[in-house]
Amino acid sequence: MSEIEEIKKKIDIVDLVSRHVNLKKAGRNYKATCPFHNEKTPSFIVSPEKQIWHCFGCHKGGDIFSFWQEIEGVEFYDALKSLADKAGVELKNSFKGGDTKASYKKVLYKINSLVAAFYHKILTTHEKAKSATDYLEERGLKSTAIEDFNIGFAPDKVDLLKQFLIKRGFKERAMLDAGVLMEKRGQLIDKFRGRVVFPICDVRGQVLGLMARALDEKAVPKYLNTPDTLIYRKGETVFGLNLARRVIVEKDAVIVVEGNMDVVTAHQAGFKNTVATTGTAFTSDQLNLVKRFTSNLYLAFDNDEAGKTATRRVVEMALPLGLNIKIISLGKYKDPDEMIKADPRGFGAEFEKAVSALDFYFSLAETELDTKSATSQKNVTNGLLDLINLLVNSVEQDHYLNRLSSLVGVPVDILYETLDGLKKKIRLNPQVMSSIPKIEISEAKKLSKEWLTPRLIGLGLFRPKNMPIIIEAFDNLGMADNQFESVFLKIKKCYNGDVLNFSLATLGTSLSHGEHSLLKRLVLIIEEKYGQLSDEEIAREVLFYVDLLKRHHHKSGKIKLLREIESAETVGNLDKVKELTNRLVKLRD
Repeated sequence: MSEIEEIKKKIDIVDLVSRHVNLKKAGRNYKATCPFHNEKTPSFIVSPEKQIWHCFGCHKGGDIFSFWQEIEGVEFYDALKSLADKAGVELKNSFKGGDTKASYKKVLYKINSLVAAFYHKILTTHEKAKSATDYLEERGLKSTAIEDFNIGFAPDKVDLLKQFLIKRGFKERAMLDAGVLMEKRGQLIDKFRGRVVFPICDVRGQVLGLMARALDEKAVPKYLNTPDTLIYRKGETVFGLNLARRVIVEKDAVIVVEGNMDVVTAHQAGFKNTVATTGTAFTSDQLNLVKRFTSNLYLAFDNDEAGKTATRRVVEMALPLGLNIKIISLGKYKDPDEMIKADPRGFGAEFEKAVSALDFYFSLAETELDTKSATSQKNVTNGLLDLINLLVNSVEQDHYLNRLSSLVGVPVDILYETLDGLKKKIRLNPQVMSSIPKIEISEAKKLSKEWLTPRLIGLGLFRPKNMPIIIEAFDNLGMADNQFESVFLKIKKCYNGDVLNFSLATLGTSLSHGEHSLLKRLVLIIEEKYGQLSDEEIAREVLFYVDLLKRHHHKSGKIKLLREIESAETVGNLDKVKELTNRLVKLRD
């Protein structure tokens, strides 16, 4: 038995989830309001039989490991370690990615933790930190904020920190690798001298590095951050998330700003669901990290051209993920820090009335549009179409296309044609492309070709007697969603025509942990949707969806033939045109 299976055997999912969620019995399953998004009607399901959970509202789900990842905001390996400790299971080295590397990471974590504590103590207890405390007081920071964010001060001494760490047994090489020292004229010296320092933490609060701001306004550079190290990647870390994540979940919203001081000021004023990038433009990795906790993003970037450019970039990254993006207006203020200090209630009011990204850019276009200029109309149209193209909801696309038609005076049919011709700009990483929500059952997707694959597979697993017709359909028509291709091939191989003895359990070790978890969730969704139907009714459902798959297959075949006919006509190959036309006629029949 693998360590994962041993842990799952010793930890019951109902017991684990009930420590964080008020579960109530509902037939064979348990129900509750979801801990990961706000809802009034319970849609969070836990299956003791399958040892999985699923929310029909936010579409998250999985097993005990994925629940721990979501509730604690950690990666899989960290969830594995935590649950292994709870279950009393000792993990083998194969899970640790190599003892040497893992051990060295612990050294770097320890160094950064000690450095943050060392500089914080200097700031809060030593007279030599008066210039730093004066600066922070001038910036309006209170002692509670300084404590919450563990803010410190690095005196302008060449090797104060280095000597402190050497006394505790650390090597200079490790200090350099942790990013707290720098090389100058052949010597290793303290990196953050003469600066106020802000620890950068992961979602669990482990210190990964430092962000530092010089007290001397003439210092170059003014801002100095830890470089990328074995434990820190600036494009993968979100400043303040360790303190904000609980409130983000509670409010189902996150405020994203640019600067660390913006975050501290926001938290101090009560906006504790605020986070920031760490010395870099907002990246897709950071977006996906924040997305774990909420799908509602409020952007409050600096009120300058760079901030406006950064806002547009985040919007373009987030829209294809189906996230709800709103823009907070800063009015006359240059950044959130300045606005919150001057008018905290005003910032709160702007948060409440923040407009969606598309509405924001439409309002902006209305002020910029010159109806007498064809160039202006073209630029406005193209800019808004680029954003509309990124929307995943067809109803929203239709709404904004009609609005754009009224704005620029172009018939909506022409805008639809232009939109169809645009090259898709969706920026999805493989993890997002293969995410579980893709298998959700929604009536709005009834005619979606990609949606048919998981539903048919789920129905086949739920009622195996339907598997023969489903296998035949996929063999003849192909799969509509390649995400399930390898899984289906394993199902087909294990099925082997044995209707009576086939079930998800018989797939056993032929599936990976992730595949098994995905299919269990899929069957749970199918059970919730079709559990009350008879075998005959489910068989009719299967036939209906197979028929839909055939229609999509024929439609794609027609489109392909029409394109080939057009190409043949272009080069004057009349024989080819005739052959393809005959095939098209037969296909239509």
